[in-house]
Amino acid sequence: QTKLPTADGGRVKDSVAQAFDRDPHLNASGAVGRKKAKRMAVLEKKKAQQEAKKALAAQKAHAKAAKELKGKARSREGNLAPVAADLVRRCRRDAAGEQRLLAMVAERVASDPEKEMELFDVFFELHVRGCDARTRQLALLSAVAVFKDLVPGYKIREPSDAEKS
Repeated sequence: QTKLPTADGGRVKDSVAQAFDRDPHLNASGAVGRKKAKRMAVLEKKKAQQEAKKALAAQKAHAKAAKELKGKARSREGNLAPVAADLVRRCRRDAAGEQRLLAMVAERVASDPEKEMELFDVFFELHVRGCDARTRQLALLSAVAVFKDLVPGYKIREPSDAEKS
């Protein structure tokens, strides 16, 4: 009998009995040579390491997904356009001041959308951090109204071959 340790801390004889159930190449008595027992113990150890590595990778992926989800749930204050952040900082932090800011931003975006599109962030910032519930609602409704004005009323499609020529 050999007394070689296995990956699970047991003796090779225990792992050989388990291996005999799985491996038809072993003889009926379950006896294996010292080399084969050692190789089987090394293989079992490698399998356990691979399973541990897979579990760790799954845990890291889960943690990363949770972190990304948490990041999306936070305010976009860090991602706020500089011009929009400046306007939000300068406005009076009362309901009337924020509502005037909403009106000014809506007018500027509607007048020149290609140039002032980064001001759209003001709507979402005030929706998240407005001083009262009415301002937060008005911020979202203003964003929808401006967006609706900017989107064309007709279907956008590729020109057909007949239209091209």
